[in-house]
Amino acid sequence: MKIFILALLVTTQFSFAKTDCSSKAISAARKTFLTHFQKKDFAKALATLKPLTSDCYPKEDDDAEPYCWLKSDYSLALLKSGDPYECRNYLGGDMDPRSSCYEHKGISTNFAMCEKEITTIEAKYSTSKCNLKSPDRTLVSTKLPGKDDRCLALVGTKYGSDYNLSELSETDRDEAEEGAACPSLVILEKKNGKEISTPVKSDKDPAFDSMTCCYLDILKIKEKGAAIELLISSKSGPSQPCGGSGTARAYGGGIYDLINGHLKLVKDLSWATH
Repeated sequence: MKIFILALLVTTQFSFAKTDCSSKAISAARKTFLTHFQKKDFAKALATLKPLTSDCYPKEDDDAEPYCWLKSDYSLALLKSGDPYECRNYLGGDMDPRSSCYEHKGISTNFAMCEKEITTIEAKYSTSKCNLKSPDRTLVSTKLPGKDDRCLALVGTKYGSDYNLSELSETDRDEAEEGAACPSLVILEKKNGKEISTPVKSDKDPAFDSMTCCYLDILKIKEKGAAIELLISSKSGPSQPCGGSGTARAYGGGIYDLINGHLKLVKDLSWATH
């Protein structure tokens, strides 16, 4: 019985142990991180800093410098591990002037490198002129590969592609908040001399989330063997999220496989500068 109680106490103490967020602890973790990073063991490098990136942040009177370098290290490991999108997402909040790490040299440099790598990746996708027209408002379109005159298009709703909840009536705002304002992805094709628009099926996903969907303005494709890979994204975010207020920016998007008229999410590209 005594052994059981002792084990319980030890387990309880361990469960409630807090991450040491002192400057000394951060410095020690960064040294261990550097050892793994230099060996190109990015998984261990990320794992070393993960608890601190999750639990530590500067309080009002703290010197933010150690925390900012911690974030800089972590973001660089994300980039080197092959995930520039997660790197951008992780640092997105620090692009906000209210962030303690705003304009920090390491973070600004890494964010720019992540953006550059994303640009390289997205340059592999392309768009071709579509000669078909949708009965709905077409936001952006591209011709599908092949001889048939078939296209993909993002078509807008009655709110268009740039609605702002504060400008809508109460009824329209309710619809918009439920995602009714999100554009739809359709396949356009000509059959028997008539232009037909067929919705592409999709599960709930980041590109069509009502918080970010109204600013989608990129639709590109890349052939992937017999399949087609889609890039749906936003090249310029709003001054506030589609479904909210304030000065944060929100960007929606994703990379998808188009399989038999259905979208399968490959990579979530949504991010925000909260």
